[in-house]
Amino acid sequence: MAGLLLLSAILLLDATIVFSHPQSRSSIVGVEDAEDSVWWWIAALVMNDYPTRIYCGGTLVADTWVLTAAHCINTKRSRYSVLLGVHRLTEDVTAEKKFKIVKSVIHPKYNNAIKGYDIALVRLDRPVRVLGVGRYPYLGDSKDNYDDPCYVAGWGQITENDPLPVPRTLQEVAVPIVPNDACKKSYPHLKPEMICAGKSGKDSCQGDTGGPLMCISKDGSDEIWKLAGIVSYGRGCGRAAFPGVYTRVSSYRDFISNNIKGFRKGIRKSRKA
Repeated sequence: MAGLLLLSAILLLDATIVFSHPQSRSSIVGVEDAEDSVWWWIAALVMNDYPTRIYCGGTLVADTWVLTAAHCINTKRSRYSVLLGVHRLTEDVTAEKKFKIVKSVIHPKYNNAIKGYDIALVRLDRPVRVLGVGRYPYLGDSKDNYDDPCYVAGWGQITENDPLPVPRTLQEVAVPIVPNDACKKSYPHLKPEMICAGKSGKDSCQGDTGGPLMCISKDGSDEIWKLAGIVSYGRGCGRAAFPGVYTRVSSYRDFISNNIKGFRKGIRKSRKA
């Protein structure tokens, strides 16, 4: 799984960039099974009519809020549920792991993924309570210098044409960050508010859209997980010279904090669920 959480349906723009519908990546390419509870903050957005298939991914960033891609939120929210604390999509999902969406906030400047602003928040019908786990991931900061590898995880396709097989276990893959000046050669419309990651055979894919790109950052002597990006779009999955494109979270900290009451500019130090 080369890019984190998941979308389906493929859309072509300019006949060059492959999007899942909503526009983004599917599952993770070049991956392996993730350990249970390691990425406990990863959310699965599923359609109520197809609860064992991934639609999009997301990241729990506060007790009642999940961060995802704007293009994931394009129809009535009553059609979707959010799953948290789930490792295999085909296992029985208890009521405590299934959440309704009561509010969605799409970035007001969003039009399509290529133009940027591919970020949205969804509010859950009740707080998430997860015991025995670590901190929420911190939001990426403009000062961060990420050390390889970064990781993306999700339940999306494992190649451009192959869905994640049953029991649809959460997948993860390590991906290198690709500097924007190099990535712009593959995606001429790339904007500073985007970040690229991946290489041949290691990428996010359809179904991973909206999921997190997670990187290690130094905090003094500590190494902490940072939510660096949100799976947005890309050409194919795992193709050489075409890494995945992610919404750069550090560019949207104000959007997040302005919409989540009491969210202190995205600073999550020592905050536990």
